[in-house]
Amino acid sequence: MLQALPLFPLPLIKMPGELLQLHIFEPRYRKLLEDLKTGEQPLIGIPCTIEEPAQAGQLGCLARLKSIIKTHPDGRADIYLEVIDLIQLDSYSPKWLDKPYPGGQVQVLNAQNSRLQDHWLMQQLRLLKAQYPLALPLSLQNDMGEFDLLSQLPIQDKAKLHYLQLPPASKARKALLHYEVKQLGLLLMQQKAVYKGFCFN
Repeated sequence: MLQALPLFPLPLIKMPGELLQLHIFEPRYRKLLEDLKTGEQPLIGIPCTIEEPAQAGQLGCLARLKSIIKTHPDGRADIYLEVIDLIQLDSYSPKWLDKPYPGGQVQVLNAQNSRLQDHWLMQQLRLLKAQYPLALPLSLQNDMGEFDLLSQLPIQDKAKLHYLQLPPASKARKALLHYEVKQLGLLLMQQKAVYKGFCFN
């Protein structure tokens, strides 16, 4: 079922349960913040524009206003949004209805935080955490879900977006996650070697 929402396109992707801190300064988004505060627009869609401008078919996240950290004298504001689901954009308008901010129709995906049943992956992550506790302060639980892990892994948002674009519980998702963890291990090893004075050609 499609849902009409105000939209705030950003070149990032967040998982359900994550907080997103934003600095609101453009007049159109100040108006959006006012509508969020009054409850006129309780939810906001955030299309992920890492690869292309906002358009139909794009993935993103669904969020609600969590708190206002600070309001500045000139009208700017620092806020927290709480991500509650994932969305797919069906239509996009730079000015929505009678509002100055963007909006459109989205499909709320009711994304499930599926449990990670991957012994190899969890074993590798525990080894990396033990070797690089400061660089990789992960909170690893036996029953953790995929969104719990993706929100903690220091990998690029583009990789997270590609993961979400793949079918849930697919071999392709598993392979991509394995690849990213292997690359993360190599990166941490290189950083440690450089710190000790070694140089990789």
